[in-house]
Amino acid sequence: MVRVAMQILLVCAFVLSPLSVRPASAVDVNITLIAKDIGWHVGTDASTQTTIVVTVGDRLVLQIRNDDGFSHTFTAPQFPAEAGQGGSGSFLNLTLLPAQIRLWNHTVTSADEGNWQYYCDPHSSGTYPNRALMVGVLSFRQPTPPRTPGFEVVAVIAAIATAFLLVRVRRRP
Repeated sequence: MVRVAMQILLVCAFVLSPLSVRPASAVDVNITLIAKDIGWHVGTDASTQTTIVVTVGDRLVLQIRNDDGFSHTFTAPQFPAEAGQGGSGSFLNLTLLPAQIRLWNHTVTSADEGNWQYYCDPHSSGTYPNRALMVGVLSFRQPTPPRTPGFEVVAVIAAIATAFLLVRVRRRP
């Protein structure tokens, strides 16, 4: 009877352990992107970082700030135009006047997965997606799958079951 109960317990542990993993919930990723000295800077105006990494399912809340004394654009041809963006084209092309701050919110979908160049139209050269000078990258990636704690749960249950069986065996006359 005890053996059958232990076997049922172990089977239940194997079956139910993956259910203890919760899926990751989407988050807002707040990032400041600064145009200064004819360059992009992620986070601070002294940063050399130009790549913005966001996980599929999360929402990018991008604050784009122009700290120069002249206009810039935040141009990202992979994404659709927004009303009142200032720049021309059927794609995202936000105009930023000196000292202006613009916001761009984008919920990243699996269709967005990949690396997408953004740039300043008057201060970059070449053709998309291989522009040079005032450029950066939006890197949208699939989330890292959570590590399933199933083995640990099963190992603990197996250790308890083994200890229980050993105690039962030792008590027998």
